[in-house]
Amino acid sequence: MAKWLLGVCLFAMLCVLAWVPLWLARPPVCPPAAGNSPPALPAVPPPDLQRLAAMVGGGMQPLTEEQMAEERQMQDDQVAAAREWLMDTDEQERLAGAEQLSAYPTPEAESALRDSLQFDGSLAVRVAAVESLSRFKSLRPETVKALLAALRDGDEQMSFGALSTLQSLVYRADVDEATHGLVMRGLKSAAKDNSLSMNMREEINDLLLDQPD
Repeated sequence: MAKWLLGVCLFAMLCVLAWVPLWLARPPVCPPAAGNSPPALPAVPPPDLQRLAAMVGGGMQPLTEEQMAEERQMQDDQVAAAREWLMDTDEQERLAGAEQLSAYPTPEAESALRDSLQFDGSLAVRVAAVESLSRFKSLRPETVKALLAALRDGDEQMSFGALSTLQSLVYRADVDEATHGLVMRGLKSAAKDNSLSMNMREEINDLLLDQPD
């Protein structure tokens, strides 16, 4: 038994003696030098908001004088063509002319639509003229008078179409004050006109009640 314990002790001592030189020979563990550390990522500068706004806002360039003149000429040509269609004997041509003028709210277009509203023999063309006039921001007194007269038209499609156009002129914010005032005075007078149908007068009164005094 004593010999066995002596053998174990000797074996342990030999293992320790064999491991110590290896441990002493290993290189020291040191933190990496500052120069060997991985390079830091470059800082990303904040976006230049003013520059971005200028880039976005610069997409639309103002029209030059020459381009504006071309636009006016094109508009005049379209109005002239539509006025010619309004004088055609074909109802479909006149209807197309009345509808096209809604895109060009010029005094010439207004005059042509007023003539169609008052004198065209086709109900469809007269109704189209009334609807196109609802796109205008301002109307002459004679045009407002023609729309008010159309409230007495025997065909409800025409009379209520005229009322719809007058109503749009009352509610739209971009209509000028003069036109708005003409329409309001005309509607107040029409609301007391017993020659109009009961339904028409009720519609007008409902419209007037929605307006501030």
